[in-house]
Amino acid sequence: NANPKNDYVESLPSPLRSYAQKALDPNTSSAKRIDELELNLRSHLFTLTSSLLKQQQQQQSLSTEDTKEVLDYLHDVPALCCHLIQTCRQHTSATDSTTK
Repeated sequence: NANPKNDYVESLPSPLRSYAQKALDPNTSSAKRIDELELNLRSHLFTLTSSLLKQQQQQQSLSTEDTKEVLDYLHDVPALCCHLIQTCRQHTSATDSTTK
């Protein structure tokens, strides 16, 4: 009974997992979910990059872990967006076929 959609969301690192769960919540309007997702994604990216810039300004060497965290995030966000689009399309197709 494994659900690949849920498996993908559960495989995401925090905080992307919670963002995805909120974006897929059918009890909230889709416009509100998309707006909230966009704000959360941008806010977290701002937090990550601000931390890196602050380290650089303080003449500290950037750690591999911090740099990797930003790069992983930049990799995971488009993948999450593609997953959400695919999920919405499948849901719309299923809804359309049951209403015909």
